[in-house]
Amino acid sequence: MKALKLAAVLVMVVLMAFACSQKGTLRIADQPGYGIVPEAPAPLAPASTVIKEKVLFAFDSYKIDAEADATVEKVAAAMKKNPDTVIALKGHTDKYGADDYNQTLSENRANAVKAALVDEGVPAGSIKSVEGFGKTQLIPNLSNRENRRVLILSIGDK
Repeated sequence: MKALKLAAVLVMVVLMAFACSQKGTLRIADQPGYGIVPEAPAPLAPASTVIKEKVLFAFDSYKIDAEADATVEKVAAAMKKNPDTVIALKGHTDKYGADDYNQTLSENRANAVKAALVDEGVPAGSIKSVEGFGKTQLIPNLSNRENRRVLILSIGDK
């Protein structure tokens, strides 16, 4: 019986050693999602190019108009000159409308800007995040139109 327990312990030690030698961390088997967890991606380097632009939208719309298209073209040109730059898109709405509707609208706005940037030649992989915040981050001293925005922010270099 002692030999069986010793063999079981030895098997566990070998399995633990193997698991720990893999990239990632080992979770205890009684936790949900146990097994090897991949390591977090390497952090981005500081952005060598600062991009801080906003695309504005009409009420209840996520259509890219001529003014928005000019901003998209400006950002795309900057990213073509600096291909290592990584950006984030953050969509917002004004105060009117239901929370869940505005959440979807803000996400649609951010995705519309992403699609326009990709159409202009920006690699999709250079757009790290596309998020919508609905009306949760209103800026009181901005007009309703200025709150209907997608912020385009450089967040680092690849």
